[in-house]
Amino acid sequence: MNPPAIRAPARLPARPAARERRLRLALGLGRLIRRGTLALELPDGSRHLLGGAEPGPQARVILRAPHALGRMLAGGSLGLAEAYLDGSWESPDLRAVMALAAANEEEWAALLRGRRWMRALAL
Repeated sequence: MNPPAIRAPARLPARPAARERRLRLALGLGRLIRRGTLALELPDGSRHLLGGAEPGPQARVILRAPHALGRMLAGGSLGLAEAYLDGSWESPDLRAVMALAAANEEEWAALLRGRRWMRALAL
């Protein structure tokens, strides 16, 4: 009698709960915009206009992968740049995104520095 064949474990699909948390986080980051507006397109195709009470730069970001937010939280501006380079997010006008970030630097300072303790969780 032959022993049963050993199969490689099936790859589990991404946990919907984690994905949903990341997408809600993206929309929650809109509260950090005090000046200007951000048109944000999520991976599911939904579009959201996030804006502050004061006028300022207008930017558009297309989020291709929700894990880009985890990379930003863990790595700050470097994580954001790496996620851009690997195609996790894009913008038709990167200068406008940087102008929006600069206009809201005070509100975004802690976020753009990153959190060392989150690096292990986000990767």
